[in-house]
Amino acid sequence: MRTRLAAPDIDCDGCKTAIERALAPVPGVEAVEVDVSGRVVDVRPAPTVDADALARQMEDIGYEVAAAEEEVG
Repeated sequence: MRTRLAAPDIDCDGCKTAIERALAPVPGVEAVEVDVSGRVVDVRPAPTVDADALARQMEDIGYEVAAAEEEVG
């Protein structure tokens, strides 16, 4: 399973670091990958973690989430 969060405000390595530090400690998050140039965050969560919770966590640190989608596979 993968959750992809589109975040148009991502534009530098500082953003990448801040997002990784915010999402990695969330219980159930196994991996976080931030694509600065694509302005997306890919999260590999356990099935108990939903996309809305991850989006709220990003918004709490100041990043707007334009879209969140969960992909199974």
